[in-house]
Amino acid sequence: MIAVEERLPFLRAIAANPADDLPRLVFADFLDETGEPDSVARAHFIRAQIALAQLPEGSPEYREAQALQERLLWMYGDDWIWDLPEHLHRGSLPAWRRGFIEFVRMPWYTFAGDAELFDSVPITRVQIIELRMSRGTSAPALAPIPHARRITHLRLGPAANSIRLASILAAAVGRGPSDSLVETRNFTALTHLDLSENIIAGAALVEFLFRFEQASFAPTLKLLDLSRVQGLDDAVGNALATARGLESLDRLILKRTELSEPVRAMILRRCGDRVYF
Repeated sequence: MIAVEERLPFLRAIAANPADDLPRLVFADFLDETGEPDSVARAHFIRAQIALAQLPEGSPEYREAQALQERLLWMYGDDWIWDLPEHLHRGSLPAWRRGFIEFVRMPWYTFAGDAELFDSVPITRVQIIELRMSRGTSAPALAPIPHARRITHLRLGPAANSIRLASILAAAVGRGPSDSLVETRNFTALTHLDLSENIIAGAALVEFLFRFEQASFAPTLKLLDLSRVQGLDDAVGNALATARGLESLDRLILKRTELSEPVRAMILRRCGDRVYF
């Protein structure tokens, strides 16, 4: 069994550069050299998943790598999930990519407070399943989260607490200091923001959209999902049709929303085939 202190430098290098395959391959070589069956299996798994990210889908080589990664996950996945803290094992359903856990469902207090997790696991996609911070604390506290800079996919909720979700998106102007999603400068790599299936006050959505161009992720965001959002009314639709900063979006998803036909037509004129009703 490889000691934690032996693995940690490799894991930190991988987590610090999640887009780079080289630190992953260096770690795979290290695992191979141990000769331990589970470590050698993990090395094969890392290489197989890196190959899957590069090979043409459906090619013989792709199918071979896919079969290998599925077999190794079936045999060793329950052991490898210990990359995550124990409290994230239950119901987290992590997604593996390029040999490591990339996507995790977690409560807000873990995302905001567990820097050590992000120092050793190259997580780039997160679903926040509980918006509560901690007992007696309601502020989202986004500013002190350095690992937010590498998050590419963020889903908030689904949650029924419209007030807390509104404060995370964009506190209303005039309410004093805030640390909302549009104000923090940390989400500079964000390409996908999923707010679907939430209950969100229409006024909060309008505030979020009209301040969207101020957000650190305004230049990078490619997908905004507002499907099945309760509170998305014609006032929000007007904001979608007129707010600045939405030009970089490739997809605006508004499925199963209660927008009138005239407002849909306004959004369609602005976004064309980038909007999905």
